[in-house]
Amino acid sequence: MSASTTTYAEIFERRGQAHDQAFRQYPQACEDECKAILSLAAPQTGETLLDAPSAGGFLTTHLDTHGVRVVAVDPSPVLHALCARLVPESYLAAIDSLPFADGGIDVAICLAGLHHEPRLSAVFAEFRRVLRPGGRLAIAEASEGSAVARFLNGFVDRHNSLGHKGTFLNDNFRTKLSEAGLHIALDQEAHYHWRFESRESLAHCLSLMFGIDRATPGQICSAVEKELGLDELANGQIGMRWSLRHLLAFSD
Repeated sequence: MSASTTTYAEIFERRGQAHDQAFRQYPQACEDECKAILSLAAPQTGETLLDAPSAGGFLTTHLDTHGVRVVAVDPSPVLHALCARLVPESYLAAIDSLPFADGGIDVAICLAGLHHEPRLSAVFAEFRRVLRPGGRLAIAEASEGSAVARFLNGFVDRHNSLGHKGTFLNDNFRTKLSEAGLHIALDQEAHYHWRFESRESLAHCLSLMFGIDRATPGQICSAVEKELGLDELANGQIGMRWSLRHLLAFSD
């Protein structure tokens, strides 16, 4: 079965539990990534923040701002059930059919959740519908042709029994945002590390998160070192180089 012909919900029906376990067992791994997109979105006290697709709700564990109402949406029954443990207002729904009234959301975050989405125009139209006038949408997604995109559609695809064929952020993506009435105010590449205590924990985390069931830990580490790069961090941790393209768009 190939991820290119499989829906998000079907993919995570098979590997949602392992994906969520990766975040729970290695909470520091993606901490910099989560904090970067939250900083871009900049939710304020009194605002309603939409996390979609939310996966298991891990993003909210890095939210420091008090008084922000968080609502989460995920299309996967497996991930929705896991998210509901962390986010009381958690909904099982497709992100191109959000269960909210028009204009009820102040800020929406979409973290690495669009590369398996075939209906981007419909998704962006829904974000536009639920955002209040002047509301903002913060997106973090791998850029087409980037090292991250090549790693996911290359090594991960070859060593994941479900496959991995994501469609990553490009100029067509920007066009669809604009056509939906979302005006791009910022577009930049964000670089950071995924942080681990050892190569063993790195390999285990990635095997869980990306469903890499056809490679040994050594093969995973070798591929990461060759295709992404590893750094020894000042605190003694191992840093896997990672980057996502950040877009901040406002509704009209």
